[in-house]
Amino acid sequence: MINLDIDTSAMVQEFNLSQKEVDGLLQHAVEDIAAEFASVWENVANSTLNQSRVQYANAIQVAKRGQFTAVVYLNPAAWLPNAIEMGHSSFDIKKGLLNSKKVKYTTKGKPYITVPFRFGVPSTIGDSEAFSGIMPTSIHNEVKRQAPGESLKMANIPSQYHIPKSIALRKQVKSGIFTDAIKRSEKTSIYKGMVKTEGGYVTFRRVSLASDSDRWIHPGFSAANLAGQALSKLNIPQQVDISIDNYLNELGF
Repeated sequence: MINLDIDTSAMVQEFNLSQKEVDGLLQHAVEDIAAEFASVWENVANSTLNQSRVQYANAIQVAKRGQFTAVVYLNPAAWLPNAIEMGHSSFDIKKGLLNSKKVKYTTKGKPYITVPFRFGVPSTIGDSEAFSGIMPTSIHNEVKRQAPGESLKMANIPSQYHIPKSIALRKQVKSGIFTDAIKRSEKTSIYKGMVKTEGGYVTFRRVSLASDSDRWIHPGFSAANLAGQALSKLNIPQQVDISIDNYLNELGF
């Protein structure tokens, strides 16, 4: 919470301001500080986050809460930005996927869903939300050699990319080192089965009740506290002075 303590007595005497004008000045300063804080917060998010930065920035809201009061907050309906900001423990993505509206059922009534993962080519901007990741140049070279509709086989994947993602994720969970982008756990290379489609390069993974318990574990988030970082960067006295000057200019002083 930011409490503004603005002494208007000198301005009232110098410019002969009415109570209405004083109230307008204070309201103007509150709204300016709120808008500036939101802007600084968004800049911190853009410079700190990667794939989630657009979604996070879009969740920053500014609203009035009566006279001389404004709030800047993350939209409570935006789950990912709030998880990034406040932190979230490790969780099983599989549960959410199997509750999706796109889930299908086997003849025995068991739910399953096929999840597509798009990969950008090496020249793709790394923070694009459209991609699960950016493939290495060596993987791109291999998949380009494939015939249309052919999937990338393990034999054609360089050995350094054979390491299952699940191993790395379990190490992250145990060590407490988390990332800000949703990851998935694999028993094999994340590039296995990659095909080129009209929408780009895609792999598909099946999720069902039979999927291993640790195969779709998200390592969680450590609290980013981007709002706190933004607050530390906000020069409140300077912004108040600017706001007061602008308001007095609008009154013709």
